[in-house]
Amino acid sequence: MRRQRLEAPGRSVQRRQLILELLEERNVPTITYHGGALLQHVVVEADYVGNFWSTSAGLQQASDLNNYLAYLVNSPYMDMLSE
Repeated sequence: MRRQRLEAPGRSVQRRQLILELLEERNVPTITYHGGALLQHVVVEADYVGNFWSTSAGLQQASDLNNYLAYLVNSPYMDMLSE
C-alpha cells in the first residue's frame, strides 16, 4: 500500500519547524566551604502539628517520617557533605 499526501488544489505545502522555548533558567546551586564553623553532630527533630497526627494513619506516617529522618542524619549523604 502506498501513502499519498492529500493536498487541496492550488495550495502549497507548508513546512512547520519546531522551536524550543526556554521557560525558565535552571541554576544548579553549588556548595563551597569558606572555613566557617560546621555542625559536628547533626540532629533533626520533627514537629507534627494538627489533629491528623493523632489518628492511626497519622501515627503510622509520623513513624515512617521519624525513621527516614533518623536514617538521613546517619546516611552517606551526610558523609558526602563532610568532604
